[in-house]
Formats: sequence, C-alpha cells, structure tokens
Amino acid sequence: MLKLEQVLEQLVNSFIPNRKGKVLYRLLDVQWDRVIIQRLNDKSFVMLPKGIFKEYLTAHEAGYIDLKGKSTVCREYFNHGGGNSKWDKFTHGQDAIITSLANYVLSCNDQHSENITSSGPPNNLRDLVKGQNALKASKVNKFSPFQLLLQGPPGTGKSYTLKQKLKTTLNLTDTELETTQQIERIVGHPELTSADFIGHYRPITNKDKELEYKFIPGPFTRLLKRALDSEAENAPHILIIEELNRTNAAALFAEVFQLLDRDDEGRSEYSTNLGQDVNGYLEKSEDFKAYLPANFAIWATMNTADQGVFPLDTAFKRRWSFKYLGVDDGRDEWWVAGNQWNPKVPGCELYWQELRVFINQKLGESGFDEDRQLGGFFLSKAELKADRVKESVMTKVIGYLRDDVLRYEPHVLFKSEKDKVRGFGALLREMEKNGILSVFKDLPRADTVRHSIKEYVDAWGTLSSGDELSEDEPSSDESSSDDDSSEESTLTTTEQGELGQPTGDT
Repeated sequence: MLKLEQVLEQLVNSFIPNRKGKVLYRLLDVQWDRVIIQRLNDKSFVMLPKGIFKEYLTAHEAGYIDLKGKSTVCREYFNHGGGNSKWDKFTHGQDAIITSLANYVLSCNDQHSENITSSGPPNNLRDLVKGQNALKASKVNKFSPFQLLLQGPPGTGKSYTLKQKLKTTLNLTDTELETTQQIERIVGHPELTSADFIGHYRPITNKDKELEYKFIPGPFTRLLKRALDSEAENAPHILIIEELNRTNAAALFAEVFQLLDRDDEGRSEYSTNLGQDVNGYLEKSEDFKAYLPANFAIWATMNTADQGVFPLDTAFKRRWSFKYLGVDDGRDEWWVAGNQWNPKVPGCELYWQELRVFINQKLGESGFDEDRQLGGFFLSKAELKADRVKESVMTKVIGYLRDDVLRYEPHVLFKSEKDKVRGFGALLREMEKNGILSVFKDLPRADTVRHSIKEYVDAWGTLSSGDELSEDEPSSDESSSDDDSSEESTLTTTEQGELGQPTGDT
C-alpha cells in the first residue's frame, strides 16, 4: 500500500502553483523525513518535515480548513484551538508553501485524497503518475519539434508556414508577433559569426560621453535568458533563423552545438559553460553550465535552390527535424482559377499557375530536379495583381530562369537563333512585342500549354470545388483579388494541421 511519502516521491521535479495558479515553487527532493522545495523567484531552498503536509491534508479532509483558500486561514486553525501542530516551530512563515504543495497533491488526484491521508495509498496512484507524465508531455509537444528546419525550392511558402506555426504555438496575432519577447529572429548571411549569435564586446559611449567596451548579448543569449527565467511556467521561446544555409552553421553555433541534443522532455542532455560574460548576463554563477530548457526551440528555413551556400554537415543535420515543402504543396490554395494566387497573365491567355506548372514540367523532363523549379507562391500577392502580373512574370520569373536555373542550358526552355539563345534583354524585347509565350520553344498557343500539362494536372484529382481551368474562367481583374473574405478563408484553411498549408510568398 502506497502512502503520502510515496506519492510525494512521484511528484519530484514537479512545478507547484499557488492557489491562484501561478507557479512559484518546485519540489526538488523527498528524503526520509523531509521535503526540499525551491522558491523560483530567488532560487532559494526550503526544507520542511513531511508530517506537516499530512496534518494539512487531514484537516482539509475533515473540513476544518480549505486548502484552496488563503494560507493564513489555514494557519489560524492550528493557532486557535485546532490542535497546534508539533511541527509549528519548524514551519513558521512557510504557510504558503505548505498549502500550495498540499493542494497540489489533491489537485493531481482529488477524488483519491481520502486514500492519501487516511488509509495511506491512493487506489489509483498509477493514474496519478500517468497524468503527471501526460501533463509534461503535453507541455513539450506544444513546442516540438525543438529544432525544426523547413526546406524547399523557392516559392513554396516556408516563411509563411513558419509564421502560421508561430501564431498557433504562441497563440498570438500578426501584430503581436512583431512585438512579442518570446521570439528572436535573425537572417543567415556569410559574415554572421558566433560572436553575433552568442554575444561579444563592443565599444559604446557611456552617459559621460566616454568610450568603453561592454558585453552585448546576441539573439541566442537574449532569448535563452528569457526562456530560463520563465522555465517554470514553460512559456515557449523560439529562435528563428531564416536562410540557415547562407551562413556557416557549424561556426555560427560553436559551443551551442553541444546543447542541441535533447532528452525526452526537451531539455539539453549536455550542458556547457559559455563563459563568464554570458553567465553574467544570464545572472548565473561563473561556473554555470548553460543548457537549453524545454521551452526553448530553434526553427529555421532553408532554400534548397540557393547556389554558393554553406552545406550542413551530417552531425549538425542529425539534431534537427526536417519538413520539406515541395512545388506542388498548397495547390488547394493556388490551383483556383482567378483567385489571388492564380490570375490570368495578360498577353498569353494563360493563368499564372498553368504557366508555372508547364515550366516545372519542362524542367523536370530535362533532368532538373524539384529544387530548381518554381513553387506555387514564387510570386507574391502584390506581384500577381492585375496591373503587375505581366511585368512580374517577364522580369522576375523569366529572369530567374534565364540567368540562374538555365544559365548554361537556356535551350531547354527558350527559342534559339542560329543555335544561340538570346540574352535576358533580348527575351524581354521579344515578350513585349509578341507576348510571353513567344520566347518558349514550340509553344505558339495557350491551348498547346494546357494540352501539355493536362496529364500532369489530372494526377492531382478534382480540386477547387471541381472548377477546371479554362478560357472561360474570370480573369484576375474580374476576380476580387483584394477581397478580405478571401484572405480570411485562406488563413482558416492554413491553420489546419501541424504546420499549416503554405500560402506565403517565399
């Protein structure tokens, strides 16, 4: 038969809320005659005899005190005829802690509190412990994966998907995301170093207008401090790294690399001393070994089409969870004739997504893998407005294809003259004169493109409420591309699922 002592042992390392639900304490250890509790506000420790908790629980069970009420009322019972506790001299001034822990035991398995105090064992202690583990798991899962890398070709909605996941995880609006202290954001570039990431000394001018050097924490250290300070509440803090592979990740993370290994609850399996300057900023001792708490996540994006970037080594990648967004992801959003993501392109009688799918198909047939193709959100909503879509296709899309993807093999898509494909400037002049399709090989008509991609598109099945793309669909200037209700519908759809459906312009 299990007794109160054994129940307390099952709750070691639990965070203890007060009667108002604010987490103030942590049960660190249970010894043969006492419990050790840490105050989270000042990190101090309190040792209390086990017996006092049984007395409080017994008095609550008998109806003499209410553990959910004020702790001072509970103390008055013992001070005025309620049978002065033999533990009083050991617990003076600790009423709030005693009441909080005793109430926490009840709240874990309230229906079995009688068993805890009188007959000794809760009949369902296994369920109590299972509930505690489920609570811990639910807190962890809310922020997991702890290291997430969203990757994919250009225009697949990586940044937008990340934003939707942030909104869901933090329960914040777009406006609140811009000001919250739970996020730090950086963009990778070749000159980014661990000093920028973790912190370094920089010259500043003090209030006396004298030059001095001061330690300036980097985004990692700033966010780590906020996460450690709110570790008890398990409030999520997320570091965002856009375009991770545009920087040297191994050099960027430096000693932090060791912290990326997480245990089942999300805390670093290993810790490391980041130096006295970092520890000073964290308000820790000089010998403090830093770790990533379970409420600290790192989410990043990576464009798989980027050239001349830094590769991620195997040891680094093994510590991340990956989510790949392909060029066909999100088609229930962009494969809708005439909507904000699929306007008609003036001068070629095609919808933008038809032209994009055709380009991808031709690239794939010529041996170019998906990383070099175009995502459904390659062009932003602003670039797809009726007065800009033609220019956007001619300059941004054709320019990307001619001078980047097909720099050495332009003949894959474009017409040649005397076995030589014209440069980008010549292609622009041709499109202005004869339309966008005039620069592609063997495609003088829009219906030729539609016939070419029909089998490819049919494989997707029926989409967009059965509406097929045709010449009779409304053009972009006839559709309500600025309709707020359309935007609202899009966001509702994207918020379903773990990561949401990418509908951004990245």
